[in-house]
Amino acid sequence: MNFAELLKEYMNLTNLNVGTLAEVSGISASSVSRYINGKQTPGSETIRKLAAALSHESSKSICENSAGKTSEYTSGNAVVKTSENAFTNTKENDSEKTSENESRLTEEAIYNALQNAASGISVDYASCIQNLEQILSMLEISNKELADLLSYDPSYISRVLAGTRKPANLSQFLTAIADYIGRRFSGTPQGESIMKLADETLSATDFSDTDHSAEYFSDADHSAEYFSDTDHPAEYFSDADHYHAVAPTPSAADLSAAVMSYLGKEHSREKPQLASFLSKLDEFDLNEFMASIHFDEIKVPTLPFQLPTVKTYQGIQEMMQAELDFMKSVVLSKSTDDVIFYSDMPMEQMSRDAEFPKKWMMGLAMMLRKGLTLQIIHDVHRPLNEMLLGLEGWIPMYMTGQVMPYYLREQTNQHFMHFIRSAGNAAISGEAIYGKQENGRYVVSRNAGDVAYYRTRAFDLLNRAVPLMQIYRQEKMNLFQLKMDEIRNHENQFIHIGSAPPLFTMSAELLSEILSESNLSAAEKNAVKNWHAAQVKQADKNLSSKAEKDTVTYHFHLQRFANSANKENHENNEKKESNENETYRPVRLAISELFLSNDLCYSEKTYLSHLKETEAYANTHENFVLTSEEITAFRNIDICICPGKHVRVSKCNAPTIHFLIYHPKMVKAFEEFLPYGAGQFS
Repeated sequence: MNFAELLKEYMNLTNLNVGTLAEVSGISASSVSRYINGKQTPGSETIRKLAAALSHESSKSICENSAGKTSEYTSGNAVVKTSENAFTNTKENDSEKTSENESRLTEEAIYNALQNAASGISVDYASCIQNLEQILSMLEISNKELADLLSYDPSYISRVLAGTRKPANLSQFLTAIADYIGRRFSGTPQGESIMKLADETLSATDFSDTDHSAEYFSDADHSAEYFSDTDHPAEYFSDADHYHAVAPTPSAADLSAAVMSYLGKEHSREKPQLASFLSKLDEFDLNEFMASIHFDEIKVPTLPFQLPTVKTYQGIQEMMQAELDFMKSVVLSKSTDDVIFYSDMPMEQMSRDAEFPKKWMMGLAMMLRKGLTLQIIHDVHRPLNEMLLGLEGWIPMYMTGQVMPYYLREQTNQHFMHFIRSAGNAAISGEAIYGKQENGRYVVSRNAGDVAYYRTRAFDLLNRAVPLMQIYRQEKMNLFQLKMDEIRNHENQFIHIGSAPPLFTMSAELLSEILSESNLSAAEKNAVKNWHAAQVKQADKNLSSKAEKDTVTYHFHLQRFANSANKENHENNEKKESNENETYRPVRLAISELFLSNDLCYSEKTYLSHLKETEAYANTHENFVLTSEEITAFRNIDICICPGKHVRVSKCNAPTIHFLIYHPKMVKAFEEFLPYGAGQFS
């Protein structure tokens, strides 16, 4: 018998309905309803409250029966069989029944029966531990912290999570963890994320759909109107990092129950959020995007604008106006200083306005059109899926090269929330108590002393932050190439994912053939040849080392398009030409470090030739490992991972841009992404 069925039986025995049990136990009626409907299973602390309430009411029923009164419980013939978590029939006389009832309906007996029923795990042990690992990773709970909680050795916890040890009492083990998570994370954004995860709903509605980005900029002629009406109360701007809907704050008991519920769920393998993030990047074309939003036609307004030197705002509505007023000041001023953004405030109430994304994106576009650099300190102390969803919305901004992303290693406290924007001519600062943002206070100031104070404060915060990623466009080519040389000289393990083999496996003769068929200038062709020679020399140095401590391992995972160059395609070329969706699509050579203005692509013949040369190279270099699969691969990006250090994601089609990612959670996600072919989820 499951928990819901057992609880219903207890309620029937004690003549309790949902409302009465909620009142006696101190648990909300909605929670009790979810328990008896099987939608949620409570944690041990809540079960204790239920047991106490049921025991108390059963004692009243027994006393009433002893006084000659009848009840559903005493006139029935059902008793609790706690050893098997089920109910069974008996025919003892009333006196024996009453005695047994008293012993089996004590608080402890009811608690044990409900606890055993509640902790049943419906999936296999491996799935349960996998679910547990995901929750611990999301909440950044270390093995040591878990070991201290459960009074175990950290090595034992490691073995449990690795699947080589199984707790003697799995129910007790999981319940203790669930109750701890409930107590620690109740009333926090992490707790809300766990609740959403347990309900199998999307844990964020961040403004991240770049497919619709263009529509938010399309009316360039009206760009100035968003800054002209200072009396309009609903012109919203905010930080996209925090633009997501948040459910009502769960109690510790509800959160504990959600954890237990999630641990017992069997989850189908779904497309990782990282695959979605990379697909967005792969498909995004900066030139097309800029043309679609008429970026060059956007006029930075120069309308007369009057704002008090210092103005105070209170509550959500005024906070929106505060941000709008700040952005007006920045766009209309003569200052070209960088703008620093930071906020750890959730912006779910702003998300209810349909115009918000348009206004916010237009505000950023005007800042970028003015030539300002935006230094953004992102809130990344969220589950990976939420973090990637939020970052997807920044892809168009990152591609401009004018947005510099950072993050704070330490998580901010969960009691006080802060909001700061700093520019050369204005600043905005806000504060609130978590969960009480409507009582927050915000100040926009153009006073020179205030601007200097908040500028210092913003830079102090920025100095505590670390780069989320470093972004390199053509103007930073020399810096990027120096960085790549440094990495190649000091790192000893590389995992590469791409659709084109590395250039150092190509012969000089094949490269000359490809260049002769290209439309590159003579200078660009020479640059390619020189870079090829340098890469061959570097690879020979690294991959021929015999000393184990100096060995460089290069693992190349080649993603070959299911419809790209291969023998079958070549033999059936006439047939394939009849289907335009299956025709050969050129693959670019892996030379994105050169930031060429034009693409250099293989023909079908030269692509096959390079594949053969790469296979031959792998056969003669034991530290070069080549794996290959035919999938729906990324066409415009390639990835290079230095495990535990960083990841380079290169956008190869012009204009070339490189992202060097350092955040540990993202680096780990890339490492775990390696076994998944993107096509397996398409």
